[in-house]
Amino acid sequence: MHVLVETIGSSIGKKLLMALTGLGFLVFLAIHLVGNLSVYGGAEMFNSYVEHLHSLGIVINIAEIVLLLAAAIHVITGLFLWIENIRARPARYAVKKSAGGRTLGSVTMPYSGVLILAFVI
Repeated sequence: MHVLVETIGSSIGKKLLMALTGLGFLVFLAIHLVGNLSVYGGAEMFNSYVEHLHSLGIVINIAEIVLLLAAAIHVITGLFLWIENIRARPARYAVKKSAGGRTLGSVTMPYSGVLILAFVI
């Protein structure tokens, strides 16, 4: 247990946690997409999908709670990483050089994450 807490407390552990929760969201979205695409299979197929979801009962409620917890973990961990990154180098470099594999996506990720969070809320 100590190793797990120590790992999650590190920067790499937080990034791993972010990756795992993000992967979970991608899996959820893929499953959700497939289910919603059943509407193109006709009313019978879509109604069958909806009835199957209703038959799951408490499993759906548990999945919703897990998704909310994963979202909270993802947001909080992302904020901690962003703050740690700012504190690690309070004075910016004099030369702006795109070294270390930094892309436009990785540079703007904190801002796009906050924008998506605002949209979801």
